[in-house]
Amino acid sequence: MKLLAVRGRLFKLILTTIIVILTGGYVVVFHLAPHLILAPRKITDKTLLTYFNEIPSPASNSYGYDEFNLSCADGVNLNGWFINANTPDPKGTLVFIHGIGGSKEFFVSRAQRYVNQGLNVVLFDLRAHGKSTGEYCTYGFFEKNDVEELVKYIISKQGEKPIGLYGTSLGGAVALQAASICSDVDFVIVESTFPSMEEVVFEYMKRLSGVQLSFISDWALSAAGKKAGFDPEMVQPELAAGLIKQPALIVHGTADVHIPMALGKRNFDALLSQDKTWLEIPGADHNSVVRVGGEAYLRKVDEFILRQLN
Repeated sequence: MKLLAVRGRLFKLILTTIIVILTGGYVVVFHLAPHLILAPRKITDKTLLTYFNEIPSPASNSYGYDEFNLSCADGVNLNGWFINANTPDPKGTLVFIHGIGGSKEFFVSRAQRYVNQGLNVVLFDLRAHGKSTGEYCTYGFFEKNDVEELVKYIISKQGEKPIGLYGTSLGGAVALQAASICSDVDFVIVESTFPSMEEVVFEYMKRLSGVQLSFISDWALSAAGKKAGFDPEMVQPELAAGLIKQPALIVHGTADVHIPMALGKRNFDALLSQDKTWLEIPGADHNSVVRVGGEAYLRKVDEFILRQLN
């Protein structure tokens, strides 16, 4: 009888452990993971002060600029700055699109380079980021339409002059998807981005948790799509690249462990454009393309932009 009692208690312990593990796994995969995918941390003034010892803005650099709040079709408002070129006759406009968890402030210093080259520069916060509204980041599903609205706003400000998109990581994915539907985008520059949402979510799960089972990340992604009202399978920068005829510069660091360079190269290979350039930055990781590439890299970007303005 004692043996049966011990076995009974052992069975209950094992069953309870299995239930706890399964319940915990369910919560992580279908609740916690979708939230982490959809709701990146928002940059606050405190965060900016930590990074820069100030809150960057065009005003701190004596730029002429207008702040805007652009209303999108679904009611999301995009907060941004339209920064004027240092010439009364601008050559066009360059739009910077930040990465996941980023904000427009991170490009204020970069803006000066292009303002001094005679370009207007637009910096803005993607939906669910910075001072823009919106509850969820959808990795380009809705953001591509936001950018299309932004391009209309730019045309209303500058007229029919060239418009380029310069996106990093998430911003690069948005840039590719936006350029594929918006003929008023004249060129794109993309740093360190992914070919599909499915693959980038798997890569991040693998790196952060060590789990290499794609069906788990697929479950989490499906739950995220249902929660935010979009189809993650439609977030395909690689397929969007196959529709892009505009000139494109695609850049990736060789040491990127967040999004391996081979994934970024697929976007380049898919481009329909006859004027396309692939740049590898030796030793650069996901967030250090500009720092590692340095002035030599920035000059190559300048040359690409200049070709599109002449």
